[in-house]
Amino acid sequence: MRSVFLAAVCLVAVNVCIAAEVTAPRLPEPVSVGTEVSTNIAFASTRSDLRSLEIGMEFSGAASNCVQMAFGRDADGDGVLAPEETSLALGWRGGRYFIEDAETGVRLCEDAAPQSGASRSLVLHVSYGGDSEMKSATFRDESNNARFAAALVARPEWLLGTDWDLCRVTRRGVDSPSELCYVSRGYGYFHVFLK
Repeated sequence: MRSVFLAAVCLVAVNVCIAAEVTAPRLPEPVSVGTEVSTNIAFASTRSDLRSLEIGMEFSGAASNCVQMAFGRDADGDGVLAPEETSLALGWRGGRYFIEDAETGVRLCEDAAPQSGASRSLVLHVSYGGDSEMKSATFRDESNNARFAAALVARPEWLLGTDWDLCRVTRRGVDSPSELCYVSRGYGYFHVFLK
């Protein structure tokens, strides 16, 4: 028994002697904590009497924050809008406004104008005629400046899906939460508060 114990101590001593000391450089502090909060909201997307739709968000516009509203159809019925079910995403990412046709991967980004306050907003307003056809669409920022105007002239079909039934709101970043996201329609209205 004593010889087995001595052999184990010698083996450990040999392993300790063979191991080389490695000093790793200090890693830089992370830019963001990597926090993410999201929620899913079921809703009916369109009706024949719809005349206007407004999708808006107010948020802290730090370069490290991401605030996004995504819309699509919950094909598997699990109540969660998965990336493959997403049609349209819009919001703020990396200090820029963006809109994205998730089905084709077309993403449009615009830099934000410098401002002293960090409060930002992005509002999409869509008007419809009596035939439920899109008449006009505009994006406006916190200063009421038009955004993505060139892309909206053609009134792209991907901008508003007629079969959407789920909205996912996602927030990532380290700033204190202060987002307000909403969808307003002629026949329905809801707010999403993330705190």
